[in-house]
Amino acid sequence: METLIKLPPALSVTNSFGELRGGEPRCSIMTMKRRAQCLLFLACLLCGTARSAELTFGVFGDTPYFAFEEIAFPDLIAHMGAEPLAFVVHIGDFKSGSSPCTDELFQLRHEQFQRSKHPLIFVPGDNEWTDCHRTLAGHMNPLERLDRLRALFHATPVSLGQRTIPLRRQSTDRRFTAYRENMRWTAGDVHFVALNVPGSNNNLDRTEWMDQEHAARMAANETWLAEAVRLALAERARGMVIFFHANPGFARITNPRSRRDGYIAWRAMLAEAATRFDKPVLLVHGDTHVHRIDHPLRMPGSDATFPYVTRLEVFGSPITNWSRVTITDTTPPRFRIEPGRKSEGSGP
Repeated sequence: METLIKLPPALSVTNSFGELRGGEPRCSIMTMKRRAQCLLFLACLLCGTARSAELTFGVFGDTPYFAFEEIAFPDLIAHMGAEPLAFVVHIGDFKSGSSPCTDELFQLRHEQFQRSKHPLIFVPGDNEWTDCHRTLAGHMNPLERLDRLRALFHATPVSLGQRTIPLRRQSTDRRFTAYRENMRWTAGDVHFVALNVPGSNNNLDRTEWMDQEHAARMAANETWLAEAVRLALAERARGMVIFFHANPGFARITNPRSRRDGYIAWRAMLAEAATRFDKPVLLVHGDTHVHRIDHPLRMPGSDATFPYVTRLEVFGSPITNWSRVTITDTTPPRFRIEPGRKSEGSGP
């Protein structure tokens, strides 16, 4: 389709390019050289006006846990649905760690997510699978529960919700066919990537069986994150947003609750990704239920933190709220973060 670029009527320029009168270019009686100059002139006008559009999405997680949150949860999704959002992300833990990990509850959450008017992406947390071995959670097999999550929430190459967006899943790689929950997508010249890094020490140091799961999953995560950075650089993305559930303890040297820290490798992967990308990055996670916005990711071998890497931890139980994230249309982009419901506490 041919597009006619009209200049404002007030603009009247006469030069060697020809005459621009009444807002329309007149380039018909020209030498080939002047015709080329005219096209170059119009192309420059286009380049001067082109810029990426502002993009806004919603993120929430670590809810619902208790009965009053269950009552408020459908309204929370409806509230986001009434906002002009590109998509929404639930960052994990759609149940408490002491509630049963039943198929019935998983199905209920799936139905609630499907009611979202916006595309909805779900990132697994520890309460949905790693903690299902607990007695109060039903003393269930964590890996069987993870497989159930994958089959229910990550079964197709598109998001959940009434309106969907396409997702690239790591399971399309024959080396990592199990990891359907690792996803990536693009919007507004920004690359988004989601990875399965849950709380509860990232499923490390509980049993030998779970340690093997941890090692295999983190190998998949390392590959997936590295590929996301490579693609973002190749496609000249303005920024990246990385979603995962766990608070990885950015300031931690060792894990005081465990003989081994399940997030040492993950923090190193994030630092490597930030170093390679060298543009604004937003890390979004949940887990510890403290809403915060800061810059905690340390540079490799230093106590200094990356100034262009921002961390958002979402609201969590007992607060039922979501965060609105706007990526500005500037280059480099800025991340503007505010509570979705202004009546709720906004944290630090």
